[in-house]
Amino acid sequence: MSGVATSHDDYEFSATYSFREEVPIDDDLDNVEVIEGDVTLSVDLEWDDSDQAYVYSSTYWEETSGRFDTNGEPPGDEDKFLADARAFLVSKGVDESDIGW
Repeated sequence: MSGVATSHDDYEFSATYSFREEVPIDDDLDNVEVIEGDVTLSVDLEWDDSDQAYVYSSTYWEETSGRFDTNGEPPGDEDKFLADARAFLVSKGVDESDIGW
């Protein structure tokens, strides 16, 4: 099918999850503070012509505890979020082999 133009839609995906993180209070790893809340993650899912696959970019997140810097890693399970984003693309008719992660 060389030379045939194919249109790929771009998508946005967002989901909210509960989290529970144990953060060390000092050098004694037995002394931890438990932080709980909800985190909402959002991502742009775009077709990358050079990779010939959907990629994710512009990951944004916010959480309810106010204890985490949004420039770092989000609390909770980011792998679950990416698996859910993959399932979202599949639900939109995207073939799994066209997802680049």
